[in-house]
Amino acid sequence: MPMFLLGMALAGFDHDRFNVHTAARWSQLSDDTIVELLRSDRMLRLMRAAPHLVLVDNIVHHQDIRRPLRLGTDVPEQHLLATLHLITTNSSFSTEAKRAVGRRLVATDVEWTYGEGPDLEGTGEALLMYLWGRDQVLPELHGAAPGPDG
Repeated sequence: MPMFLLGMALAGFDHDRFNVHTAARWSQLSDDTIVELLRSDRMLRLMRAAPHLVLVDNIVHHQDIRRPLRLGTDVPEQHLLATLHLITTNSSFSTEAKRAVGRRLVATDVEWTYGEGPDLEGTGEALLMYLWGRDQVLPELHGAAPGPDG
């Protein structure tokens, strides 16, 4: 956990920058070492200490993989709602939640809204990916014009 927090601090608490630095560091490791690290007690401790980070990370990055492969955009409703709630209410995700400022996000397939202002509508999954900065979903959203920077 201390190394994670130090890494996040060095990345200015920017998740994307932290992930780029971590991926570059891990790319120098052998496959066996990476598998061993993922199975280690240290990784399990991180998951136990911050399960909300693991949930959001898994949901978003699964969609990052599924969308380009055209494997569907379905996310179990309970997981989707929990992830949307975390991103918009947990201070760990304040950067992502800023993309909703000035508009009210309205999911068209699940019962979920967030924010104030003109409505921006789309599926819960598309709104999630929008909040996470995945601008390829912009054509799937309707209403208050979202921009590439939020």
